[in-house]
Amino acid sequence: MSPLLEVSGLEVRYGGIHAVRSLNLEVGAGERVTLIGANGAGKSSVLNVLAGLVKPVAGKLTYDGSLLTQVPAWQRVGLGVALVPEGRGIFPRLTIEENLLMGAYHRALGASLAQELDHVYGLFARLRERRHQVAGTLSGGEQQMLALGRALMAKPRLLMLDEPSMGLAPLMVDRIFEVIGKIAAEGVTLLLVEQNARLALELCDRAYVMESGRVVLSDSTAACIDNPLVRSAYLGEKTIAEVR
Repeated sequence: MSPLLEVSGLEVRYGGIHAVRSLNLEVGAGERVTLIGANGAGKSSVLNVLAGLVKPVAGKLTYDGSLLTQVPAWQRVGLGVALVPEGRGIFPRLTIEENLLMGAYHRALGASLAQELDHVYGLFARLRERRHQVAGTLSGGEQQMLALGRALMAKPRLLMLDEPSMGLAPLMVDRIFEVIGKIAAEGVTLLLVEQNARLALELCDRAYVMESGRVVLSDSTAACIDNPLVRSAYLGEKTIAEVR
C-alpha cells in the first residue's frame, strides 16, 4: 500500500542558505511521525514546503497518490493537508469563532460545519466558553488551542504541527498533547515538529532525526528512545562515554 505522503529528493534554499538537503520521508495513513533535531536543522522548512508556503528548489511531493509539488497552498487545504504553524498565526482581531470558521473557508456552510464546530468545542471547552472573545486577548495556551481547532475545521487527513508546546506552561503542554493524541486516535495522520523530543517520541510511531538539513536517522520511536546518540543529543541523557 502506498504511503499517504511521500517526499523524495527535497531541497530547500533561502538565498545562500541550504536549509534542506536531499530529504526523503514517508508517512502512512493514520501514522504518527515526528521530525526531531536541533534548531536550524530544517524541520520547519519541511512542513512549510508541504503546506505550500515555501517553494523547494528540487524534490517530488506525492500526496494520496497525486503530485503535490505544483498545487497552491489553498488547494492543499482542500485536499486535507493542514498546518498548525509555529507562532500559531491566529487572526488577533477576529473572535474565536470567526478564527475557527476561517479554517473551513473552503467548505460550504451547513450542518456539517456546525458539527465540526461542536467537535472542536468538545475538545476545547474553554474555546466554547469564550467563543465571542477577540482572539488577540487570549493567553498563549488558549491561542494554541485555537490554532489547533482552526486546523481541525478543515477536516484534515494530514495534520502537521510545528512546535505546539513552544512557550507554554507544563500543564498546558500536557493538555495540548492529550488533545493531539485524541485527534490521532480518530484516524488523522500526524506529522509533528516538536522541541520537546521526549514528548514527540512518546506520542509518535516513527521518527526522522535531522541534522543540517539532512535525515541522519529514521527508525521507530521506541528504537530512537533506546538509541544512545538520540538519548544524549535530544533527551538530555549522558552516554557512558560522556559520564567517564
